[in-house]
Amino acid sequence: MSDPHPADPGPERHISRRIPQLLKKRSPGDVVAAEVGEGARGVAVGKNIVQIGTLAIPAWALLALLGGVALGVGLLGWMAFHKAKGPTSMSGLFNVAVANFGELDSNGQVHPSQKGELLSRRLFEGLQIEFNSLPKNIQQDFQPQVWHDSLDPAQKGATIGMIPGNTTSEQEKAACALAVRINARLVVYGNLPPPGSSTDFIPQVAVCNNSQLRIDADEIVGGHQAGGGVPTSLLALLNQPNVETSVNIKLNTWSNTFSAFTIGVMYDLQGRTDLALKVFQQAQDELKSNTGKESEVLWFFIGREYLLLNQDNEAEKAFTQALNTNNRYARAHLGLGTVFQDRANALEPIQRASTPDLQNAIDQYQQALQGAATSPGALVDVKASLGLAITSQLKGEMQAALGDVGAATDSFTAELQQAQAARQSLSEGKEFRTLAQAYLTEGEAYHELGQLKLMAGDNQASQDLFKKAIDAYEQCKAQRDAAPADTVLSEQVVGQLCIPYQQLAQDALKKIQGGNP
Repeated sequence: MSDPHPADPGPERHISRRIPQLLKKRSPGDVVAAEVGEGARGVAVGKNIVQIGTLAIPAWALLALLGGVALGVGLLGWMAFHKAKGPTSMSGLFNVAVANFGELDSNGQVHPSQKGELLSRRLFEGLQIEFNSLPKNIQQDFQPQVWHDSLDPAQKGATIGMIPGNTTSEQEKAACALAVRINARLVVYGNLPPPGSSTDFIPQVAVCNNSQLRIDADEIVGGHQAGGGVPTSLLALLNQPNVETSVNIKLNTWSNTFSAFTIGVMYDLQGRTDLALKVFQQAQDELKSNTGKESEVLWFFIGREYLLLNQDNEAEKAFTQALNTNNRYARAHLGLGTVFQDRANALEPIQRASTPDLQNAIDQYQQALQGAATSPGALVDVKASLGLAITSQLKGEMQAALGDVGAATDSFTAELQQAQAARQSLSEGKEFRTLAQAYLTEGEAYHELGQLKLMAGDNQASQDLFKKAIDAYEQCKAQRDAAPADTVLSEQVVGQLCIPYQQLAQDALKKIQGGNP
């Protein structure tokens, strides 16, 4: 709020405001006094004129001229200021925003921090160097941009500031709200631990969802703590000239690891799995060689890239290593569950009983579900429920192939319940793509149960189940209308799965009713 009684700006300011006051001082009784030096020529002084040489200028005209000049200068300054303001939205294909880091006090309250701002700027500068060092063809393909509040206003017209929130979930939501506002894909944020703490500082990275992500990229949406942390002992040495060199070396190691992680995510999101794997491996190697530590997050991403490359054995090793580093890391349990699920799915249904893969997948998804609270905002609970639903379907197919219809019915019923549990947790959000997957899995469960009833000769029950399957597939299709810009949802989930599966259910229903399939 402005001061209602501002201080006197002084005689050199507000020229245009003084001009009318000067003009108002004219009166018939004005007296003009002038002292002209010896030898002065061509000078005339009067109450209403000023003569310089042979040029005589009325005083009112001179004052008006000065006022016009002042107003013109002010107008040019205003125009220059507004012209210099940069874009308020990022225009690259891979955009990163680095927020200022706050600092916690002993009561857990967050405050602005000079050390935090310095550290965030160092990280921003490291990212700039890494992006500028990318091969020209990569720069052209990805057009990466990174923003920080230290940028000149001509380059960035939006303020990033600190990310608010008292909980991890609140901060992640605030980070992604910022991402939407300025068109960022990743947001880096966090708060330094309180002074005297023994906890290392590890920035948070929010990978924020949008309609351009591939379906498999949904697995990495949410918050991550990547790379090694910055020890509080090192933070205490910031801005001390006598130790600046050693601090710089350690900070550069940390910044390099973090920058490599960011570039790896860039490659991952753009489908360049081979490049992403190489970068994540280099980051892990550099972290271990410089600190002796490993990152479960980097191991998770290494495993993920192997999984996308269909190298399940290597993926299993990486996810296992992530869990060896942190056995409560829910994402690694999800990844390992997917490895075992893929192996079971590759077998004929009757062969699944001869391997432990199906049960291993179920165990990993259950552990991911139990640890979902450690990854808020990442849909780990939903992914785990959907994973369990799919393993229940694989199990039901195996049991049906073995002739155990009762057990198969139980498994498909469990699939239905797990898919509905995932769907219900999405009811208040706008995760349309994941919601479509939940409806798809629900439709498959009704579809399988309808087949079992048809085999048992219960045509009426079979018809009812096929109708429910058709309705679930229709709900899957409806999510496409809710998010028309999501091409992955419309083309992959709906186009390649929900529509053809719905047609199969409709054909089965027509056949039961005596129509033509």
